[in-house]
Amino acid sequence: MQIKVNTPSKYLTLDVEATDSIETVKVMIQDKEGIPTDQQIIIFRSKQLEDGKAVSGYDIKEGSKLHLLIRQKEGMQIFVVTLTERAFSLDVEPSETIANVEAKIQEKDAFTGFGLRLFLPGKHLDDEKTLSDYNITNKAILILLLRCLGCAERHKNKGHNH
Repeated sequence: MQIKVNTPSKYLTLDVEATDSIETVKVMIQDKEGIPTDQQIIIFRSKQLEDGKAVSGYDIKEGSKLHLLIRQKEGMQIFVVTLTERAFSLDVEPSETIANVEAKIQEKDAFTGFGLRLFLPGKHLDDEKTLSDYNITNKAILILLLRCLGCAERHKNKGHNH
């Protein structure tokens, strides 16, 4: 049978079986629209539909109209500022380690050849700890210091030994 799903941008027509689970319907939506299943909330007759239940369990019939809401990720956005006053934002999760955030910075801004160090005002952040360990929340500002990798070694090799 065909049903309609009202997404934030358009109506989708899906071919479903009465025995299909709501999870199966979400996979169909993901295949057509690229919206991850864990971010989909499907509403029918003012009720949120449960993944494990069958389409027939909600009395969904040919031509029924379902509504799709998109759950925002639990993530947050932080701001990173360098001493040269460059600033940029990053999308992160509270459970991410500082090392993972530094890797995202490397990817985003290609600070190759530099060791990254993140700070809160007056406090160095340890690589193994998470953002939530430091109570870093949405819209927080972190300070980024760049350390030249191998600079000390190069300085030593230039005959600066006293």
